Amino acid sequence: MADWRYQVSIPNGDFYSSVIPPNQRKSGIYEFWRLSSGDSLRSDTVTYVDPNGCIVRDTFQIIPISAGSTQAVCHLTPVFKLTGGSPVGGFWSGPYTDSLGNFNPLDTGSFTVTYHASNGCLANKTVRVNANPIILNPI
Repeated sequence: MADWRYQVSIPNGDFYSSVIPPNQRKSGIYEFWRLSSGDSLRSDTVTYVDPNGCIVRDTFQIIPISAGSTQAVCHLTPVFKLTGGSPVGGFWSGPYTDSLGNFNPLDTGSFTVTYHASNGCLANKTVRVNANPIILNPI
C-alpha cells in the first residue's frame, strides 16, 4: 500500500500517529507499511497540531487487502479458480487469468496475478504452474 500524504490549511504544524515516525511529523506522510499485519479491520487516528496549538484529528478504518497465499498446479490441467481474494467483491487480473479469477495453466513458470479490491487497493500473489513429469524409460 502506498503512503498517504496529509494536506492541511494551516501548514508548519506536527502530525502524530502510532505509525508516523518523528522524522515525518512535519511532512504528514502516513506510512501504511508500519502498521502491524493482520486480517482484521483496524482503525487509526492522526492528530495534527498547527503552529497556533489548534488540534484536528482524522480517524479512519483500515481494511486489509489480500490475494491469498501462493497457488500451484500442474501444466495443462483444467482451468481453476483463484482463491483468497479479500475483501470479497473485487476482480482479478494477470497472465492467463480472467476477471472472475479463473486461471488457465497453459505455460509453466511462476506468474503474478493481482486482486483488485472494490476500494481501489491491490494485492498480488504467485501462481506456480509446474511441469508434468515425463517417464524416461518406457516399456
